[in-house]
Amino acid sequence: MRFFYVLIILAIAFHNNDGAVLIATTEDGRKVILKEDNSWKFATPNDIETVKSLQAKDSEKAQIDGQNGEDNGARVQMKSKGADEPERAGFLDVIQGDNSFDIRKAVWGMEKTAVKKSENLQIVRETPSTIEYQFKLIGLESKIVYKFSRDKAGKDRLVGAQYSIDQDDVNPARFFDDYKALKTYLRKLYGPPVSDENNWSNDIYKADEKNWGFAISLGFLTCKATWKSSRTKAVLLLSGSNHILSTNIQYSVPQ
Repeated sequence: MRFFYVLIILAIAFHNNDGAVLIATTEDGRKVILKEDNSWKFATPNDIETVKSLQAKDSEKAQIDGQNGEDNGARVQMKSKGADEPERAGFLDVIQGDNSFDIRKAVWGMEKTAVKKSENLQIVRETPSTIEYQFKLIGLESKIVYKFSRDKAGKDRLVGAQYSIDQDDVNPARFFDDYKALKTYLRKLYGPPVSDENNWSNDIYKADEKNWGFAISLGFLTCKATWKSSRTKAVLLLSGSNHILSTNIQYSVPQ
């Protein structure tokens, strides 16, 4: 009876381990294979070597996924160029010298009606000075907001735009992970930023990067990376206060 009691406990642990095959050891030292359907059998030497080989492959895959940004705690999806084309359309390579557009399919100074025609997204909110669209940016729910200013002729002209990431996670560390992954993605599109700043108002957590997200939520730290071309400035910003964090990418005419 003692042997079967130990086996039941191990089988429950196996069931909660995402279906991975486990090798268990009974109280009398015998090896047991625990299978995905919670059944078991006494292990032969060949069984043990096979399971160890599978576990080594799983471990190697996990390491590769982590290096590729697929299992690093961030929700950003880093994809190949071909698979990522719909999201990449939101990041026209204006920093790399594409003079056709300044942001998405629009140019600075474009009239509001023309900006609307350039978009195939559904408007979720409009004011005299903004148009807001829901947008999925590299796997993250977000908004794209176009900003307008009225000229002397009474026409609303495009002067800026902003991607705002809609993050609902309560863990501030996840916001910092997303910021780092977005910065990596923008670096691939635009090259190195002209500035990459971590601005501390209280450096109590400065030596402990795993708590930087918490420091941002308290208003102790603001992270900002900036890219520039002759026509466009792009700023990735992560800031916070009172445990509320905000991630956005601001596009504007360089000053």
